[in-house]
Amino acid sequence: MKPQIPLRTTILRLCLLGLSVGALHAADYYCDPAIGSMSNPGTSSSPWSTLEAVFTANKIFAAGDVIHLRDGHHGYPTIKGANSGDVTIQAQSGHSPTVKKIIAESPAAHWVISGLSISTETSGTPDTGGLVVIPDGCSYITVQDCLLYGATDTTGWTASDWATKANSGVRTHAPYTVLLRNTLRNVGAAIAIMPQAHHTQVTENLIENFCYDGIIGLANDSTYEYNVVRNSYNLVDSYHRDGFQSYSYSYYPGGTPGYGVVSNVTLRGNTFISQTDPNQPFST
Repeated sequence: MKPQIPLRTTILRLCLLGLSVGALHAADYYCDPAIGSMSNPGTSSSPWSTLEAVFTANKIFAAGDVIHLRDGHHGYPTIKGANSGDVTIQAQSGHSPTVKKIIAESPAAHWVISGLSISTETSGTPDTGGLVVIPDGCSYITVQDCLLYGATDTTGWTASDWATKANSGVRTHAPYTVLLRNTLRNVGAAIAIMPQAHHTQVTENLIENFCYDGIIGLANDSTYEYNVVRNSYNLVDSYHRDGFQSYSYSYYPGGTPGYGVVSNVTLRGNTFISQTDPNQPFST
């Protein structure tokens, strides 16, 4: 008589098989603005062009895939696609890719964005608005080890310049957002976690030189830990100059401050410094 395989063993084997199949399907793709083409297969020797072009072409990815970006400007990509597991967009080792801005498109999910320089200056046509915007309907988006900046140099900026030229940094409405080890410099509102973005983690980021709030945390079940926030530029709108600000706020209905309750928020191990240079203009 044929021996019976225990049900638990069968389930374990099926799970391991699923993992191995997933690993087999994971792939590496490459983007090179200098020599790439969207008619290429996206391999290391025959790369695609820019990250923006990849999403314009509606390429589809599988959990575990990695998109490696080489030196050069990768445009203004719109991240789209709801993945079953994380797909990573990262700077190839030894390369310093740039993008103008990044916006996610609902229902984008399970994306990791790593090691990019994000600034409208990199496009040659600076403009205003957020550098990374993750709207409602997205989820599980990670931004890590990126540099976001409104300008490389603010010497001589007037209060009006700060108010009109300093891009905001990251604004997310997506639950399970992770912001990890990023640097945000010369920005307006640096990080804004909106009410829908519950279970967000903001960890080990450096925010340096900001003219509105450093971190706005309006979502439940979120953690803000070991960040450094320093150098607040005090404009006429003086109620927006906090290192960290939180208040109850309903996105629905009406977006009314004071509506509802913000709960289960952890604020731990952060450093807030109003100004590090006694000669800083527009000091608080």
